[in-house]
Amino acid sequence: MIVADTSLVAYFVIHGAMTPAAEHVRKEILDRDTALRAFRRGIAMVEFEEIKSDPLAILNMSEDTGCSPYDLEFVWLAMELRVKLVTADQKVIRAYPGVAVHPSTY
Repeated sequence: MIVADTSLVAYFVIHGAMTPAAEHVRKEILDRDTALRAFRRGIAMVEFEEIKSDPLAILNMSEDTGCSPYDLEFVWLAMELRVKLVTADQKVIRAYPGVAVHPSTY
């Protein structure tokens, strides 16, 4: 098991260059129906389990590293589950090299 950040899931289901394609409908790269199909493929790839995060811990992590609390939700979850976070976010990888790994090195 791994924790995958939102962008990683988008990269799997939206074909094309990573960043522009992930912006899909908003940037008119994908039409609504194609985006919906990509969304459904993404949902089918993941397993959902609700785990309540620790906002204080995440805010402290953000203060310590300068990473956004949004990104650190994924780090916190990976640490809680004792698994790797697979992300292309270089700032997160630098801040948490023992937890976060780039998809190319996973």
